[in-house]
Amino acid sequence: MAAVILWMAIWWMTEAIPLAATALLPILLFPFLGIMRGREISAGGRVDLSTATFQDGFSVRDFDVIFPNVANQYMDWIILLFMGGFIIAVAVEKWNLHKRIALNILAVVGGQPHRLVLGFMLATGFLSMWLSNTATALMMMPMGMSLILLYEELNAGAVQRGETVDARAPNFSLTLLLGIAYSASIGGFATLIGTPPNGVLVTQLPQLFP
Repeated sequence: MAAVILWMAIWWMTEAIPLAATALLPILLFPFLGIMRGREISAGGRVDLSTATFQDGFSVRDFDVIFPNVANQYMDWIILLFMGGFIIAVAVEKWNLHKRIALNILAVVGGQPHRLVLGFMLATGFLSMWLSNTATALMMMPMGMSLILLYEELNAGAVQRGETVDARAPNFSLTLLLGIAYSASIGGFATLIGTPPNGVLVTQLPQLFP
């Protein structure tokens, strides 16, 4: 079992083959390595490892492991839920809905630096509730960088004209970028599809604490 997990982890990190193909390895390797019988892969079953002997002669005692229906896990309800979330993400990105949401929020909060940061954090947090944290940050980052460049140009023009510039201006870019990053992570905790660990927790809790 540990060898299969390590094998899959290496292939996931290196992407030696497509990620979807790596995810199918348990169906092939569990029967081949003697971890489970073929009928248990598709029908589920209880494996008593206290009396189990693997093909290499290694026996494991004092353990009792429940193998759920392995094949059915690929169409578990949480997988379908994430598929729906990915479809929503594609639609949002195609029709620039994230830009509409962000601009509407910024129009409400105002143009002061601290209000701009708040507006970006609210927009990023809201989008992250329904989209992946990473995808949300990638969508919002170009808008944030454009605002930072505009803000720096306005401040540079003010300095050339001899006008007073807010002493906190140099920290605006750092604050805005950190706000986008943190709000993307925080917003993901609000819904099941906001971040994958939420779905993993929901599916594992009934098994760990029946």
